[in-house]
Amino acid sequence: MARSAPGDRARRSHLRSRHSARSTIWRRRWDALEADQRGYLADLVEIDLWKPVDGTTPEGRIFSRPLGMLLLRVPTHAAHHRSELATMLTMVSAPPPDTGINSYYREKSQTGSR
Repeated sequence: MARSAPGDRARRSHLRSRHSARSTIWRRRWDALEADQRGYLADLVEIDLWKPVDGTTPEGRIFSRPLGMLLLRVPTHAAHHRSELATMLTMVSAPPPDTGINSYYREKSQTGSR
């Protein structure tokens, strides 16, 4: 078994505590962002989903899409990334995780989460 240099244990402990502090800061920021987004979505009414949102493509073209269409893009894009991850894991002979929505809600109901 390899031996550690004299300061390694203290250095690792210091790095762990810095990582933990950073994680706590990011968790607070994420929770605040999520609460803000949930509040925004909760305040939307159906007519808001049809309001146009203007944007610019990377090529400089201006476009307009209904807000509802852009909001729908979020979960479909997330599904795209989940399928990419599943493909990469399969390519290295690792079993991809279950990313099904039914499994997600079943797990949440078993833990008592909302």
